[in-house]
Amino acid sequence: MVCTARTPIPKSALLKNLRENLKIPDKIIKRCKDRGFYVGYVPGFAGAHSQGETLDELHENLPEAIALILKDRQEEGLRSASPKAIQERVTVP
Repeated sequence: MVCTARTPIPKSALLKNLRENLKIPDKIIKRCKDRGFYVGYVPGFAGAHSQGETLDELHENLPEAIALILKDRQEEGLRSASPKAIQERVTVP
């Protein structure tokens, strides 16, 4: 990986942009007419979809699907990281 110098973006601008982007719907839910269950997905989050026989079940299943995706992506990222790399937590306000 080649690191190049860039003009830093002010933190306040980054946070404003993040907050604006997070105003998209959390999830889209549709009812499957053939089987009667609910299907939900998160726009912009590849693979984040689930289903449930009731809305309550869907609301439980979708966060579990997201947690599994994040765990898998984190493990994949850690496997590819250099042992000398600095590892820190990121907090989204």
